Amino acid sequence: MTVRSFIVRGIATTVSTLLVAMVAGCGDGPRLVPVSGSVTLDGKPLEGATLSFVPVSGNVVNTPGSDVTGPDGNFTMTYNGRAGLAAGKYKVLVSKTEEVSPKGKEIDPVFAKASFEKKLMGLTKEVIPPQKMEREVEVPEAGARDFALDFKSESKKGK
Repeated sequence: MTVRSFIVRGIATTVSTLLVAMVAGCGDGPRLVPVSGSVTLDGKPLEGATLSFVPVSGNVVNTPGSDVTGPDGNFTMTYNGRAGLAAGKYKVLVSKTEEVSPKGKEIDPVFAKASFEKKLMGLTKEVIPPQKMEREVEVPEAGARDFALDFKSESKKGK
């Protein structure tokens, strides 16, 4: 092997390594930490509620996240399809809608699948409006896998 081919191979290897490193780093976005836990209403698991973490102004990185709570009120925040959020302060909003049966209306299955259309057609009602249930939390640098968010219904507040 000549010195020239040795140098060319070395340069090619270095360039290839740099390209792979740059491509692997593309699209990752901000550093996210795990954010999960459970939501309760008056001490009972809140299933099927929409939970939103909205960044408070002043956060270095803004990564809003949302999830729908599971049977035990459990949730895992995601941002742009990735698990977790950036560390910082967030306003937590909880809302919930329930489907109501139509009164003598035949609903096209295409429309009945989308929540916005259901709302327009009067097929859902807000059980918990988001402005009624909000709280501010801080996501630590290490993340949090045990957020326990207990909200009180209007009838239980002040008791």
